[in-house]
Amino acid sequence: LFLDVGATPPASGTGIYRNNIVRGGVCSTRYVVRENNPGADPRIFENNDLDPTGTPLALYVNEGASSLNTAAAVNTLTDMIVSGVISTDALFVNYPLDAHLTAGSPCIGAGTAAGAPATDLDGQPRTPPLDIGPDEFGP
Repeated sequence: LFLDVGATPPASGTGIYRNNIVRGGVCSTRYVVRENNPGADPRIFENNDLDPTGTPLALYVNEGASSLNTAAAVNTLTDMIVSGVISTDALFVNYPLDAHLTAGSPCIGAGTAAGAPATDLDGQPRTPPLDIGPDEFGP
């Protein structure tokens, strides 16, 4: 996830990121989330899984300079509203072909209902405690 701003950065963070599973790409310089420069902060960053699969160089690059390599470090950022960030393999059924979670996924029950859609990718209702990711685990 690459965050950037134009020539005139906003006065405060922009964008709300909740309940996402973000995995670094396959580039040689791989980050899970990168704020390209100061001012490219999200406004809210909650209950996201920064999946370390593939051994990225950093889980989160803050202000284009500081590499954060643990979820605990991301959860301490003060220039945005941040909480509930985890860093673990989401345990998909068959990534990238099947984004359903398997039993035992640490994303199950780790999401937030704030701003969540009423249904998941299969059209099933999302009921608390919500899961991180596009699918609610279960039948």
